[in-house]
Amino acid sequence: MHRNEAIKSEGVKASVPDTIEGTGMGEKTIDAICSEKGLSLDDVLARLKQKGIKANPNDKLKDVANKLGETPMEIFAIIEGKK
Repeated sequence: MHRNEAIKSEGVKASVPDTIEGTGMGEKTIDAICSEKGLSLDDVLARLKQKGIKANPNDKLKDVANKLGETPMEIFAIIEGKK
């Protein structure tokens, strides 16, 4: 069970909305996400680094999340600058 699912089952709203769940976003690379969303790859990598997250342009979102014990949605929120 993902952390957000556990939170929901306890009646607490998750801090990150389920906007990308089931969309295949986790299979996309950081570079591809930046291209699709019109984000600067350098800015995104710097934002991740500021949060202590080491990521490369060719890393898949789910792989970055799994290394940290987070969900892809949580990493995506950081990529978008929402977290």
